[in-house]
Amino acid sequence: MGYGFRYMTGIDADVYNNIVGCSNYGGLDRAYVDSDKSKEAKRVTSAWNNLFFGNRNGDMVLPSGGGGWTFVLAKNFEDVNQLVQYENNREMNEAEVNAISNKIDPHYLKGFIGITGTQTSEFNPNSSINQFRNALGMNMQGTETVRVSMYANRYPYEKVFDLFGAIEGYGAQKL
Repeated sequence: MGYGFRYMTGIDADVYNNIVGCSNYGGLDRAYVDSDKSKEAKRVTSAWNNLFFGNRNGDMVLPSGGGGWTFVLAKNFEDVNQLVQYENNREMNEAEVNAISNKIDPHYLKGFIGITGTQTSEFNPNSSINQFRNALGMNMQGTETVRVSMYANRYPYEKVFDLFGAIEGYGAQKL
């Protein structure tokens, strides 16, 4: 889905001491809402003391209220009403970026940083099939083709454990 962590409905979540990076959508996704306002108001979510890097759209994704999304950088988490605790979130400094970059699989990192995509779509409301579908009260149809240079952000499993302890005190640590 392109996010590092998703806050699910009906679940309180406290995200802390993590490294969240290389997410195509957003580092933390708080945009998933499928409950009514009273249930949503009871959710308790936090994000504190986390490091962020290389998240394409933002470090947190929120619903905009208009069917779109609002992308928030870590330094602005204090403005996020959905977070009860939000202190000490930040983008990695240069030394931390260098430390983790040396641990990340170089082919994966190069592929993610250089990701490209193209999209084409075709929709003709006057085509015979769409006229027929419209007459029957059915949704009209079109086609869309999306091509990307990197798909599903698959990371080589064998190299996952190299990331443990990459930055002391954040993320998974070696035992």
